[in-house]
Amino acid sequence: MKVKLHRPLPIDSVIRTATVHRVVGRWYACVSLIIRRTAVPCANVRPAVGIDLGIEHFATLSTGEHIVGPRAFRASARQLRVAQRRFSRRVKGSHRQQKMRLIVARKHERIRNLRHDHAHKVARRIVSDFGLVAVEDLRLGNLATGLFAKDVRDQAWGNFLTILEYKAEEAGTQFVRVPPWGTSQTCSGCDALVHKPLSERTHSCTRCGLVIQRDVNAARNILRLGLSRQASTWSAGRALPEKADLACQVSHGPRLIPCLLN
Repeated sequence: MKVKLHRPLPIDSVIRTATVHRVVGRWYACVSLIIRRTAVPCANVRPAVGIDLGIEHFATLSTGEHIVGPRAFRASARQLRVAQRRFSRRVKGSHRQQKMRLIVARKHERIRNLRHDHAHKVARRIVSDFGLVAVEDLRLGNLATGLFAKDVRDQAWGNFLTILEYKAEEAGTQFVRVPPWGTSQTCSGCDALVHKPLSERTHSCTRCGLVIQRDVNAARNILRLGLSRQASTWSAGRALPEKADLACQVSHGPRLIPCLLN
């Protein structure tokens, strides 16, 4: 079979498996390799960045940069709607219906390819420019069933985070997930709690006077949490020595001593 090899295989690699599958009438071969390559340490020190994923902007960096998402489904919604309507009008089981089913499937494939292409390009640029990447540990299952479910699915955050994580490991970049609670409501300048609805897109702190875009403020908070979690700050084992525990039990009776782990 004729093959379109979009890039040559690495010279210092060993082919282990090859998976061939068919997608909407086209054949694809996925080859897994073992690359025998010595990791080269990075000479320069790259800065850290926090990333806030959103609907208005696909991603907002702590540097203030906004990355626009492809919105592949929104852009192809009209063409997809027309193709699905034509498919529903075909005679069931006919040759024309099978032909129209293939056209609809290829439109869905194009939407998927646009999302993958955008995620790969953005992830490669981020891991090349930064040495630490902090993101929110989002519960995408809950977000994908809410009010903005269609926009959340169209942005494909889960696919992007998966690609970003393994590209960061390949590039030697630290990838840190932080809790998402309070990143938008907390002021990145003075840690004050500033309550605001989702429709309010500007963060304005009455304590320190900081006025910035809401997503940039959240990205800075994510970066700060990521820097605090990049290394273990708690020692393994019990929080207090055994003698202190015994003295505490003698003077105040039995107490529950928490055990802090890495």
